[in-house]
Amino acid sequence: MRFRAAPFGLLLSFILAGCGASQGSATATTAAPLSKPPVANVNGLGSLPASFARACGKIGEPVSVSSTPSSCQHLLAQYNLSVAPPYWILSAAPKPPVVINETGGKVSQVQAQTWADDLYRDQIWTQFAEKFAQRDFFQKIQIPQLWEAPFDNVFSAGGTVSVPDCYLFPTKLKLFPVNSQARAYFTSSVFALPTYARYSFVGLFSPPKGGSCSIEEVSPTGQLTQFSSLNKPVWAFMPGEVLTDPVLGELWFQDSAGSCADPIATTRPPASWCVSP
Repeated sequence: MRFRAAPFGLLLSFILAGCGASQGSATATTAAPLSKPPVANVNGLGSLPASFARACGKIGEPVSVSSTPSSCQHLLAQYNLSVAPPYWILSAAPKPPVVINETGGKVSQVQAQTWADDLYRDQIWTQFAEKFAQRDFFQKIQIPQLWEAPFDNVFSAGGTVSVPDCYLFPTKLKLFPVNSQARAYFTSSVFALPTYARYSFVGLFSPPKGGSCSIEEVSPTGQLTQFSSLNKPVWAFMPGEVLTDPVLGELWFQDSAGSCADPIATTRPPASWCVSP
């Protein structure tokens, strides 16, 4: 099984290099663990599919796959996971914002909001893979052409990657049809990848008020090295479609990426994609 979902926090860090993002400083703080939300399913993303519950039961915290029932080990082996996710993992994502539907009625508001749930569901799996150094799984849920496993050396050395919510979950979401200008943009963008998607999310990624948002490499001893920092809000593009996985659930799979801050593209994205609502 091969997935094609992009870990957009990492894509965004690449897009923003030199465009409101800084790279390479170090800090002595330690990474926070994955935290169980006080209330399950407050974000509307639902629970893991029944196939996970049947095979793995109600795993309360991330644990080694080897310590789970044989049925769970067999299931998760298909995903190259060495750490089993907790049953509440989808509840760790924030609630998606109300989608600003710019499709002119081609997509209903209900459908647009469901797709936003799928996007956030994909992002929480990405965050899990990075936090627990699930390199093989991580490589399955990204688009290789967009991002060539930038943290392989970190994972190989026994480290992990800490990607905060502000790099993964946009604070505002718009949904647009992918028109001819948008297709031309993606072909000429920093990734030079054409999109075959009919629709694209355009999300506003923002640092916390009065602060910054940093991706950090975490050493085996817990020391953090800053990889990239988002210092100002940026609109970024996520063209894709929904694919359904029997264990991971419905996910928004991207086939390209871009940003209003793209310094390379010879064709600009549609102007409406870069205007705040």
